[in-house]
Amino acid sequence: MSTWGGVKDLVLQLTGVSDPTATALASLPQPMHGHCAVAVDADTLFVAGSNAVFAYDRASGTWDSRPAMQHERIHHACGVVLSPEGLEIVAAGGYATR
Repeated sequence: MSTWGGVKDLVLQLTGVSDPTATALASLPQPMHGHCAVAVDADTLFVAGSNAVFAYDRASGTWDSRPAMQHERIHHACGVVLSPEGLEIVAAGGYATR
């Protein structure tokens, strides 16, 4: 289900290689628009856009709010990189919202 100004319920978990299955995850805490999503590992998915960042914990089936991005962005790309501190999520490109 989508809401005006953003999507709140369109996050799917895909499983299976030869016979893939899509399962809807719990609704995001707020509608998102122009966001990106990245899987950090098999159990954690991050969604980021505008000034909101949420982490989905597959084990509990819940979303948790995380610290906001340093600069608000939409229509950007996300990736996971390995740094000396460990895994880090990087958002690049897109447009500043302010």
